[in-house]
Amino acid sequence: MRSLPLTFCAAAAVTAMAFPASATAAGSEPKDPKEHRGSGSVMITPVAVTPGGEVQLRTDACGKGRSAEGDSEAFVSGVRLTPDNGKGLHAEARIRRDATPGDYDVLVTCADGHGRATGTLTVVPRHHASPAAPVRAGGGGTADLAA
Repeated sequence: MRSLPLTFCAAAAVTAMAFPASATAAGSEPKDPKEHRGSGSVMITPVAVTPGGEVQLRTDACGKGRSAEGDSEAFVSGVRLTPDNGKGLHAEARIRRDATPGDYDVLVTCADGHGRATGTLTVVPRHHASPAAPVRAGGGGTADLAA
């Protein structure tokens, strides 16, 4: 018969532990699904780019239907992220032609000031193609005729 009080005590302990956690989680969720407060990450594609190239930025840290501003020392100028068919926010950014190779932070700030997202992109040096062997250039079929 002692199992009945133990069962009630265990149930009360579990409820007491679960209640603050569920109250905190419920309090932190936005009432409006479009309203999102917090931080997140920026997906950058491609993550490695040469100077003068372009990258695409995507984030859902600001919620749906919102806008944001994105900036980095590697960008020619700041960019405005706009809704992307319900998949968060999207923008394209051009990398400065004089950007030195290395890692650059990208910061996105939600327009309403209630969220931000960060990411990192890598600027890689340009590699100029050079021929592996000299190319025999000339008059083609006329070389024999000219000789």
